[in-house]
Amino acid sequence: MELLEKTIGRLKAFEPKDGYYGAFSGGKDSQVLYHVAQMSGVKVDWHFHVTTVDPPQLLSFIRKNYPDVEWSRPAKTMFQLIEEKKILPTRFVRYCCRELKEGGRKGRSVLVGVRAEESAKRSHYQMVEACQRNHQHLIRPLLDWKWGDVWGFLHSQNIKHCELYDPPYNFKRIGCIGCPMAGRGVWREFRLFPNFKKAYLNTIKKAMEHGAYRDHKSPESVLRWWIAGENSKTFFEKEKQESFCFDN
Repeated sequence: MELLEKTIGRLKAFEPKDGYYGAFSGGKDSQVLYHVAQMSGVKVDWHFHVTTVDPPQLLSFIRKNYPDVEWSRPAKTMFQLIEEKKILPTRFVRYCCRELKEGGRKGRSVLVGVRAEESAKRSHYQMVEACQRNHQHLIRPLLDWKWGDVWGFLHSQNIKHCELYDPPYNFKRIGCIGCPMAGRGVWREFRLFPNFKKAYLNTIKKAMEHGAYRDHKSPESVLRWWIAGENSKTFFEKEKQESFCFDN
């Protein structure tokens, strides 16, 4: 497989003396990166950053199939962060990623399983990029891999994947439950994991008690606005219309 050989070559070419810091999420792309890195023989220490809003099936999968991956637990949960900042993370203010996923890798060369095909923004990413904020280098060896390449590799190597990709779940991507980047797909996640929806609502209620989201009448309204991803004026105009239906 030409793409596989190219990727192995990239990993060897950029290997730092102290080895890579491997960012492992348990999703299909990070699985591919993990196993290709093993094939290449490069030195990597793998890390899974617990976000406290991870699907339970994913946690079980990583624990069972990747025992060598180190788990890094945050000082504060997602809900503690929201209560502290008095604002939910959004597509544009994603403090959650910085606080929950990016710690412990300052000054390292970080392997990430990002692919250009995933979004318009990621299509402009570079294979190697310096991140000044954390004084680190991001290495994206899978940037030119397609969806079919990922699944083709996993199947050809008989590598097990997380059950959330299979029926009855059929997830296309596995991430934090309630991630604003998932858009209205979050409602489906909340139906599957109602305890997380309840936790978000309780946290929003606490934030409102401290003066946040005064334009909203209830935590449910805030949650609908958050998932809709619209500015407040547009949201309230639609909310007044009886024809505007939320999938919750």
